[in-house]
Amino acid sequence: MAEQLAANEVASVKEKPPPPPPQSSADGATRAFGAMALFTAAKAAYDKVDPLDAAAREALHQKYAAKAVTLARKQGGVYVKAAQQIASLQGGSGGGGVPPAYTTALAELTDRAAPQDLRLFEAMIAEELCVPGWTVDAPSGSGLAAVRCPAIAAASLSQVHRASAEDGSELALKLQFPWLAEQVPTDFAVFKMVAGQMQPGGFDVSWLVDDLQKHVLSELDFLTEARHAGEAAAALAPRGESVLVPAVRIATRRLLATEWVEGLLRMPLRHGLVHGDPHSGNVYLRRPAAASGIPEQLVLLDHGLYHHPPAQLRLAVCRLVLACARPWVSSERDRLIGIPSAINDC
Repeated sequence: MAEQLAANEVASVKEKPPPPPPQSSADGATRAFGAMALFTAAKAAYDKVDPLDAAAREALHQKYAAKAVTLARKQGGVYVKAAQQIASLQGGSGGGGVPPAYTTALAELTDRAAPQDLRLFEAMIAEELCVPGWTVDAPSGSGLAAVRCPAIAAASLSQVHRASAEDGSELALKLQFPWLAEQVPTDFAVFKMVAGQMQPGGFDVSWLVDDLQKHVLSELDFLTEARHAGEAAAALAPRGESVLVPAVRIATRRLLATEWVEGLLRMPLRHGLVHGDPHSGNVYLRRPAAASGIPEQLVLLDHGLYHHPPAQLRLAVCRLVLACARPWVSSERDRLIGIPSAINDC
């Protein structure tokens, strides 16, 4: 960890001019055309194949799954987010859902994304922090003393830099890609058009598009993430120092700074807070120095996406867990019937 951070800090933002952002917001028509061209070609190919010819259809699945990966990687942003969501549909895919060839191919896009040059964010940071003329070389007056390059992590919608506050404390600075605000509406218009044209062929993914749009719009508001982090910290406070939710230091709609950290049933069932993205990059074990006297801690990061299950569902899940652990499972069956409908109401 120390070696990685040292390498990060050696890099300088002055080494080369910033590259252009991937498919900038001015290229909405180009993005839409690229996606529709691929879909039109794929639809024409599928229409020519006998629906009962499984081998031919599987060959098309493989061919266009690879093309979908290439398109998503080129378009970036919501396209990568959509690819990641489709890749997560491992159970029950195929038939009337998403063919496994697509979920397998799109899984490539769940790996770490390439970070963008920090100078592409300067105008956005200046606007979010209300500091006209903010630059990487002159960050004073914003609460930030320095922002290190390159980014330590990057995803489909944002990237994270290590930074220093003006009081000397270390921060994790999460920055939303500035071009997303203009890309997202056009991208989802294309997704909905494609989903509508897929339905007659037996592939209903309209629900997936609606779900993705709901969650992306929530994730694009970092004030929501800051609120979720506060709620999670309050819910886990009774655990003392064994669980750590990094404290929020600065929060705006597109910028979030939290304390830097080196290195789960109470929340969902008692407090109704379900972390929507608990992968290994967002939940990890912290081992403080022995001399600090602080015990090992579970660290929770990225609070952009949360689900809020109703009390009815939380109670049903508690009953399900108890039923699985006790000998009277069959007698509990009727009491657990309400779980599917409760999930649908979330």
